Amino acid sequence: MTPAPGRSATADNRRSRPRTGTLHLPYCPFIEDFPIDSLPQLPTDLATLIDHGFLHCWKSGVCLRHPRLFLLLRCVPDPASDRQLVVTEVSPCPQGRRVLSYVVDHIDTLIREWYQELSSTDGRQPKVRQLIPCVVCERLGLEPYKFTFAECQLQSSSSDKIPCPHHPQLQVNLHQVAPDIMFHDVDADLILSHNEITYEDTESHRLGRGGFGKVVRGECRGQAVAIKFYIQSDESEPLRHYREARKELNVLRRVRQHPFLVNIIGVSLRPLCLVLELAERGALTEILIDPKSVDRIVLFRIAYQVADALRFLHDLGVIYRDLKPENVLVWSLEEHADLHVKIIDFGTANFATSTGLISCAGSISNHAPEMLECANKEEYTSQVDVYSYAILLYQIITRSVPFEEYDSGPKINAAVIAGERPQWQHVPVSTFGLPTLTELMLRCWSAKPTKRPTTAEIAQQVGHPAFQCLLAKQPVPSQQSVRHACLVPDSHDLWLACDAHTGNRIFLYDARTLDMKFSFSIDTYQEQSFSFQIQCMHFMAPYVLIALRGELDLVSVYSTSSDLRYKCVTSMAFDEQVSCVTSNDEYIFVGLNDGKCAAF
Repeated sequence: MTPAPGRSATADNRRSRPRTGTLHLPYCPFIEDFPIDSLPQLPTDLATLIDHGFLHCWKSGVCLRHPRLFLLLRCVPDPASDRQLVVTEVSPCPQGRRVLSYVVDHIDTLIREWYQELSSTDGRQPKVRQLIPCVVCERLGLEPYKFTFAECQLQSSSSDKIPCPHHPQLQVNLHQVAPDIMFHDVDADLILSHNEITYEDTESHRLGRGGFGKVVRGECRGQAVAIKFYIQSDESEPLRHYREARKELNVLRRVRQHPFLVNIIGVSLRPLCLVLELAERGALTEILIDPKSVDRIVLFRIAYQVADALRFLHDLGVIYRDLKPENVLVWSLEEHADLHVKIIDFGTANFATSTGLISCAGSISNHAPEMLECANKEEYTSQVDVYSYAILLYQIITRSVPFEEYDSGPKINAAVIAGERPQWQHVPVSTFGLPTLTELMLRCWSAKPTKRPTTAEIAQQVGHPAFQCLLAKQPVPSQQSVRHACLVPDSHDLWLACDAHTGNRIFLYDARTLDMKFSFSIDTYQEQSFSFQIQCMHFMAPYVLIALRGELDLVSVYSTSSDLRYKCVTSMAFDEQVSCVTSNDEYIFVGLNDGKCAAF
């Protein structure tokens, strides 16, 4: 019987965590080595899994049995201590290795997000130890030596084998005990050898640097790429760089080929790095600080493509948690282009539990209120990304950094919790040019997550032509109804005819800014007041003709010159009600309700 690789961990008697071990179990059959892409399509709801006999659950364990996949997760006492062991066992096949990786990463997430105190030490050793039993010891009938996960990972940086003190003459293949460390759960086309990657570690080739390491420009498989190296910089956390790389890889390999998420080219173990698509235009940050204008329709497409990328992540159960211009790479700013931007950097992204996440991650100025209140141990959902999307819209609209008036992160956090938001009212384009984005921004940064739209709703709304075409919304004074509009091209005057219970007025606006210039009443004729209803307006240079119906039926002629204060030059009375007015260079044509057309 070929053993099923598994993983174990020791923890205190209240918490537990799995890592690998190898156990001989009579009910753990050998599984044929199926291709990784043939991972069975199992039902996802518990009731169906149980009804079909695939899933068995009890107080201290879970077992999934399928012709192509076996998984056992159980808690057992550690005979060598008063701690508990959580043992994870899977089929010895590509599917099993991938499931092992998913289970371990999921439990890692639970500890990092919900039980962070377990990530510390008790003064002598970690509260949760990750142990991997030696498979060769088991085959030799010896008490298995337990490798720590840290020593396996460190050994993997230089060798495919690890020595065991119980049998120094026989080294252990790392892929047998820790397949995820060796990336054996990753699709073969993503695995890169060091000779497939070329780069120059010079300042001119460096694209970025962070706590993880550095990003440099290079080449891989015949194309220009960005290479993200994970460099150990903190000896107190020897596994940090591996966990960061692993976490980002787990997200990237599941979002491959989405048009607005950066595509992973591959992963290398030695040196530890991810190879990604290269964006020649750099980050959106550089575009926003550039005084050159970006075509208005391109801004809408950027907003749409970011929203659609977030929607896709949320559909997968991923909360991104660090949306900002630095993490949006620009591919093109040309109006005819289909692709403008892609989201990168999934270092803070995580697959959410059924109730959400709880730890605070990402950039300070983009934190949603509920994320800042996570000290109260209240979980948050993917709606935190919607809040960050609002902050990104703010930067697109205003071309400025949010909360510049505050000089520290704690002050920004306190302001956000108190309900403050970045100031946008002073930016003209927020009301004339990009009003729909401004309205969306206000909805997206609502204090209550349930009041914010979902990313699916945002993507649908931003992608609609009407949303993109609207240039401005200007409230008319006194909440009067706008009945008719007429544009005077030469002076850029927009005439709005409004009526209310108090009478009729004409409001003149600058068509370029929608600033109001003048207003006047049209409820008099020959210095007498009448009750009129505005029927239509028509521009005939240099006048505006206004048809009125009521006690008298008139066509009044108004000057479009500000020197004459837009006064009525003359009026023509009709026996029948006027329904419409038009003109050419020689005549004025008036449509009447009696079915006739008068020409002047």
